[in-house]
Amino acid sequence: MMLDKFLDLLTKLNDSSSRNGNQPAVSCIISDGFMPFTIEAAQQLGLPVVMFLTISAYESCFTREYLDTVIDWIPGMNIRIRDLPSFSRITDPNDHMFNFTLDSAEVASKASGIIFHTFDALEVQVLDAISAMFPNLFTIGPLQLLLNQVEQQNFVKKQQFIEAAMGLANSNHPFLWIIRPDLVAGGGDTTMLPSEFEAKAKGKGFIARSCPQEEVLNHPSIGGFLTHSGWGSTIENLSAGVPMICWPFEGDQMISCRHTCKERGIGMEINGDEDGIRNVIQKSVRELLEGEKGKQMRNKASEWKKLVVEAAAPDGPSSKNLKKLVNEILLPKEHIPAEI
Repeated sequence: MMLDKFLDLLTKLNDSSSRNGNQPAVSCIISDGFMPFTIEAAQQLGLPVVMFLTISAYESCFTREYLDTVIDWIPGMNIRIRDLPSFSRITDPNDHMFNFTLDSAEVASKASGIIFHTFDALEVQVLDAISAMFPNLFTIGPLQLLLNQVEQQNFVKKQQFIEAAMGLANSNHPFLWIIRPDLVAGGGDTTMLPSEFEAKAKGKGFIARSCPQEEVLNHPSIGGFLTHSGWGSTIENLSAGVPMICWPFEGDQMISCRHTCKERGIGMEINGDEDGIRNVIQKSVRELLEGEKGKQMRNKASEWKKLVVEAAAPDGPSSKNLKKLVNEILLPKEHIPAEI
């Protein structure tokens, strides 16, 4: 059904009789990585198609086994099974989500190219492994993202919400907490917080429904970021040089968390249950802002920020990859400038 509708749209857009004089025909397709029907449409119309994956490159290489088994049989991977999203660990071969993801990955190999929102130095091992199988791979990042796109899908339980609030308040450090109206599963807001939260957070805590995340992260007063480790937020943190406290919930967040903490050395992972998470958050915030580990993480984060700047510079690898993508894959050959 999606294929038919998409083909119909492309046909209408390319119908010369219905286009305005200055409106060009569709000459290429840049598709979300999990919309495999776009590849078949491109093949039928003879158009180049590039799949754009906004997850990390590590997330694109997954399998299933026991949770604590270390993945050492896939080139470029250095994670445990439990770090993978739950749908890639299922034991039912007929699971819808598993098969959809598997089909999307298989169809992606037929695309003209694949874009990853990352940069070479960030995921070098797994990118080398993927590019060996699929040469037309382009790393183009960091991109300017809308606020917290991936993490907007997360919901927390009421008790988790309260525990997180008390952990922040008990840390005795100033904090900015963004609480979406739909954050708590089943509904709820700050009115469900205990009175002791208000007493302890008074003069230290500021709560809002939204914020310009990129601007906030780049403010000199920010000493750390408590995040679910969505890939968009991870990239923004790296760009700002901000260390993280990682509390992953789902999807690619587990992989992002592990690499942020273990491989890049700029994060602390939270592993607490609903009844004890306040103590973990309190301890982590204090260690990040007061302790030696926090100092080391800030130094590491500054180093990563420099790598981000280098990648996005006019002559950096991400900029070069963008030009290469346009000139070699997307731009009709007769339109390529002679000097390129």
